[in-house]
Amino acid sequence: MRIQGGFGRGKSDAPDTREYRNMNMQILHAMTLKLVKELDCENNGGLPEIPVLTPK
Repeated sequence: MRIQGGFGRGKSDAPDTREYRNMNMQILHAMTLKLVKELDCENNGGLPEIPVLTPK
């Protein structure tokens, strides 16, 4: 099973900066990691325990 997540940018007072994007990605990672652990996915679905937030 594949699960896709993302964040849209609707109306918000939060600035569109790397700091805020990283915070959103940390939230997404934490919830995804919790989900794969609940589903007992092998090797946590390949997710590391700590998110890697290095831009490509």
